Amino acid sequence: MWMNGAKRLVHEYQRWMNGAKSLVHEYQRWMNGAKSLVHEYQCLILIFQLGSSNRMNCHFHHQVTIG
Repeated sequence: MWMNGAKRLVHEYQRWMNGAKSLVHEYQRWMNGAKSLVHEYQCLILIFQLGSSNRMNCHFHHQVTIG
């Protein structure tokens, strides 16, 4: 009886840890998305300020920095 309780507890702990890892992964994905979004926003501001000729420069920079 006690061993079953202990096994169940370990199983729940492992499930919780997997959930925590998944949450960290989602957070990292969200942060990468947010960084990308900020970069796109900065590019748009640059385009409006300097004209459309800089769009390619911005796109190239985006490819280099983000991947």
